[in-house]
Amino acid sequence: MSWFMRKRLRAIFGDFVPAETLQALERGDVSIPPLQRTRVCHVLLQVRDDTNETIANDRSDAIELMLREGAIVESVLSSFVSAVFTLESETPLDRIGATLDRLGSNVRAVYRVGDYLRGVIASPSRFDYGTVVPNMSAAMERLLRLEFGSVERLDGDM
Repeated sequence: MSWFMRKRLRAIFGDFVPAETLQALERGDVSIPPLQRTRVCHVLLQVRDDTNETIANDRSDAIELMLREGAIVESVLSSFVSAVFTLESETPLDRIGATLDRLGSNVRAVYRVGDYLRGVIASPSRFDYGTVVPNMSAAMERLLRLEFGSVERLDGDM
């Protein structure tokens, strides 16, 4: 492993894992655990992208609202945000829908519920934790057809 990658590993994980674990990561001695199937509500949203200020403000507001309601923001790409709500058997879906309805007129969103693979998604040079969402292109297509201020629930894996 290059010195740059060792430095990066220590910067990312140094405060959270023991030194022995960091050394094992550097040597490549740590196996990546398999992904686990988890019931989640996946949300894909876009904020208006007319100006840099609009993107920054509306994206921040949308993310903060979802975080307060228990979402896990998995990725942000400019005006797009992908997030999940992990679902327990007693999690009411109407509560999530109501949260998304409060996103406002500068946001459009699609969401769907399913059993998706979650966990460490990695390559030898990049570690990430997230959800594997099948058929993301169909969700993206539907999202881009919506008017801003709209929220739509999609069917399962589409």
